[in-house]
Formats: sequence, C-alpha cells, structure tokens
Amino acid sequence: MGNADILKEIVLVHYEVSRKLNRKLLELEKDITPPQIYALSILIQGKVSHAEELKQRLSLNPGAASIALNKLCEQGYIQRERDKDDSSLVRLEVTEKGMAIYEKHTRLFGKVIQHMMSDFTKDDLKTFLSYLQKMRQTFHDD
Repeated sequence: MGNADILKEIVLVHYEVSRKLNRKLLELEKDITPPQIYALSILIQGKVSHAEELKQRLSLNPGAASIALNKLCEQGYIQRERDKDDSSLVRLEVTEKGMAIYEKHTRLFGKVIQHMMSDFTKDDLKTFLSYLQKMRQTFHDD
C-alpha cells in the first residue's frame, strides 16, 4: 500500500470515527451540538471574546455564525454585550448555564473517548498523543 492509499484510508477512517463520535455525543446530550460545544470551548479558554473573532475562529460564513450565536444565546449558554471601549464590537460571555453544559459535555466526551480507547496500551496512547500533537503543530494559526 503506497502513501497515497494510506492517506486516503486515514481520511476515511477519521471521517467515520468523527461522525460516530459526534452521533454518540448527541445521543448522550441532546441539548447542545458538538459545534456549539466547540464555540463555548473557545470562549471559555479565552481565545476570543468578541463575536467577530469567534466567527473567524469557527470559519463560518456570517449567516451561519449568526445562527449559531443566536442559538447559543437563546439557549442561555452565552450572552452578548456591547464592548464598552468600542460599541461596534459585541462581547460574548459564557453564562453559568453555558459553563454547566460545557462541563457536563466534557465529562461525557471523556467517558466516550475512554471507552473508544479502552484497548489501547499506555504506549499506544502516548504514540497517538504524539501524532496528534505533530498534526496540531502544522496549524500555526490556532
């Protein structure tokens, strides 16, 4: 099997695992979607604080980003507030409800990942982590 075939298989397996993981998480927690959790995660980690920054970080078109932000606001997971220093900017803050759903989802995610990787040895896990870290390093903008 050549490199091109291996890479093609990696893409297919990655897609299938991601799809199944997202489906499992949606079964366990129906109140929030994986993309919404990702948005909350970015806000909680302090990587962005304004709506425009979050839209760019999520790589969504303006319409899709507005829908996502509106849904998070409607669900009570975030709140919007005009920036005191620049009224053209909208500041985003995670609410207590948003923190609670994020923490719940993180626990569920951990359990699902633990189950998925239950047959991995400690060395397997270290190797897998090493590969993920190498992949992350190729994206200098994140």
